[in-house]
Amino acid sequence: MTYEPNETSDEAIWVTFRLHGQLYAMPADRIGEMLLLPRTLPVPTQPPWIRGVTRVREDVVLVAEARRQFGLQALSEETNALVDLLTTREQDHRNW
Repeated sequence: MTYEPNETSDEAIWVTFRLHGQLYAMPADRIGEMLLLPRTLPVPTQPPWIRGVTRVREDVVLVAEARRQFGLQALSEETNALVDLLTTREQDHRNW
């Protein structure tokens, strides 16, 4: 991925964030807004990292799943896997 800043100065502003313990950065002028994860409606034929669309202040906006875009498991999938593991362990403990 290449990046050419929209600013005239030599210093671009970056947004940094952690995913799965790894530090990442994205150019701030490429980010429209960061929100708590809203309820989304899926959109057919989109890449896996597109979570869907939602309404923000009367606008319909596309919601990207950064974890998937960076090759990680989606948060919902990771959470479900953890719940399944804990449920299995609970049953193992009861059977013991």
